Amino acid sequence: MPLSEWTAFTTRGVTEACTGRQLPLSRVADAYGALAFLSRQPFVDTNRIAVMGFSQGATAALSAVEHQDFDLFEGQADWKFKTAIAFYPYCLHDGNFAVPTLILIGELDDWAPASACRTMIAKRKATESPVTLIVYPGAHHAFDVPYLQPGARVFGHWQEYNSIAASNATQEVRHFLTEKLRN
Repeated sequence: MPLSEWTAFTTRGVTEACTGRQLPLSRVADAYGALAFLSRQPFVDTNRIAVMGFSQGATAALSAVEHQDFDLFEGQADWKFKTAIAFYPYCLHDGNFAVPTLILIGELDDWAPASACRTMIAKRKATESPVTLIVYPGAHHAFDVPYLQPGARVFGHWQEYNSIAASNATQEVRHFLTEKLRN
């Protein structure tokens, strides 16, 4: 998807996120930069900060909360995300996340296949942080993007809005955040 309307990569000189070079570590650094900034604000409860991403951003969100034996960044141990939410990520992780995690994906997603997320969940070794995987039958990549009606083929992958999946996902996210971020 062309980034002419996006600013996520502008400062890095990236004009195309889907076919060009991928920047997962930069996206994780961005997430921790935002966490550090929010954690310093007097009006923010640092025990109630979640990370949420969509597509490539969802994969980065999962990377940001992946269980690790080391800090990725100086000062990382000072701040932690409380939860993670990933909309249609590419599930290439081991599924061992340091925080409760919600993954929402379409069954018909051919860009980030639901089967990869199911495999990841089946191979999980650590169980201290729960992972909830919700797969929406009949839904494609970007099922929550209203302007994708009718759907469109983007770089060879079908993307299409699905009002039922989008509505359900909104409810699931609200419930998840209410449950996981309560003090």
